[in-house]
Amino acid sequence: MDVSHRALQLQSQWLQRSIQVMRSVPKQEVLRALMEQILQDVVSLTSADRGSIFLVDAELRVIEAVLARGQVSDDRQQFLVGEVLDKGFGGWVLRHRTFGLITDTLTDERWVCLPDQPYQTRSVLGAPLLYSDMALGVLTLMHSQPDHFSPDQVELIRVLHDQMALLIENARLYAQPSLE
Repeated sequence: MDVSHRALQLQSQWLQRSIQVMRSVPKQEVLRALMEQILQDVVSLTSADRGSIFLVDAELRVIEAVLARGQVSDDRQQFLVGEVLDKGFGGWVLRHRTFGLITDTLTDERWVCLPDQPYQTRSVLGAPLLYSDMALGVLTLMHSQPDHFSPDQVELIRVLHDQMALLIENARLYAQPSLE
């Protein structure tokens, strides 16, 4: 199945799921639920070992995150995400507003090894989440082997980019407290 066909199938599934989530999940949990679903789907689609999504506000401060290492305390999350955005590949992707690929983390200075990292990462694919020229955040996919991500996988994430950003922005707006 070619890249555009796989992307179209997933985009259709995301639209259906986003409607289901908005109907079945408490309003304040919609954004995180959609982020987790998007991440799970793109990890599966690219055969990545794991991934993360960080969402940021206009000042590039993290407002929500789904970490590759799972749930951690708020203080620990703030530290880890801060390191990645200040010194690491996720920050590079976000600052440059471009897709990035690391074929081997051992030879790329953009990769920062975090303290007590519970997994090994050797190849990484990063995508900025942009909506209407606004930076929403960054998606990072990781694999334990070097050279894991193929040009087709990079293209697939490029094709899915706009739909991911649109779903996330809609969920963010939906979950905001009303002004009534």
